[in-house]
Amino acid sequence: MKKLLILALAAVLVAAACGPKRSNSAKPFKDFEAGGVKFSEYVGQGKYILVDFWASWCLPCRRELANVKAVYEEFKGENFDVLSVAVWDNPKASILAGQEEQIPWPQIVGAGGVPGSLYNFDKIPQIMLFGPDGTLLKRDLHGSDIRKAVSEALGR
Repeated sequence: MKKLLILALAAVLVAAACGPKRSNSAKPFKDFEAGGVKFSEYVGQGKYILVDFWASWCLPCRRELANVKAVYEEFKGENFDVLSVAVWDNPKASILAGQEEQIPWPQIVGAGGVPGSLYNFDKIPQIMLFGPDGTLLKRDLHGSDIRKAVSEALGR
C-alpha cells in the first residue's frame, strides 16, 4: 500500500514536471543604461509606459511615430507616458531626428544593440507596452494595435 502511494505520488510529480507549461506572457522588464540614463528611470515607476525602440535612419520607425503621437496625445497624463529608445544609431542623429519629428516625450539615445539583446528583437520599430510595475504587457505593436493595447490596459 505504501509503495503504491509512493508510486502514485511520483507519477503525479513527473506528470506535473513534464506536462504542458503554463506561463504568463507578462514578464518583468530588464534594465539597461545608455548615456548615463537608466531604462528603470522611466519603466516600473507607477505608469503605463509605451516604449518605442527606433532609429533615425529607419523610415518605418519614423512613419510609425504618427501612431505613437496620436496615442500619446489621447492618453498622456498621470497613468500613461511614452519613451523612445534609439537603438543602432548615432546619438547625435537620434537627437536631431527627435527634434525634426517633434517628439514631445523623453528619449534614451545611444542604446546600441543592448535593448535588442535583452528583449530579443532585431527589427525596428519595436513598440512595447509596460505596466506600472514594469511588467512587459505587449510587444510588436504597430498601427491601430498600439491604441488598442493602451486603451485596454488603461481600461478605456
